[in-house]
Amino acid sequence: MRKSKIPVRKPTTRGGVYFTDMTAYKVKASTQDLSIIDKIPKMMLGPNTDFKPVVIKTNLQLDGINRRLTLITHLTNTMNSKTRVELNLIVDKVNLK
Repeated sequence: MRKSKIPVRKPTTRGGVYFTDMTAYKVKASTQDLSIIDKIPKMMLGPNTDFKPVVIKTNLQLDGINRRLTLITHLTNTMNSKTRVELNLIVDKVNLK
């Protein structure tokens, strides 16, 4: 995950779905689960009007305590090959419990 500039001149709502500032946290993730390829059009902004967020959940340990991290993200781009799918996501919300 990294913070980077977004190609907008002012804070805006992207596709009427999520808000983005001029900088945002981005995630580049990859998976070998090719079954998600059919689901990508439903998650990506574009001709699809029913734009769905991608929820990423994981556990991590902070100061010796197990915590649950949930990232609400939006898919901006994908690249796939015969063996994997690479997802480029913008982080919209973070929840740490």
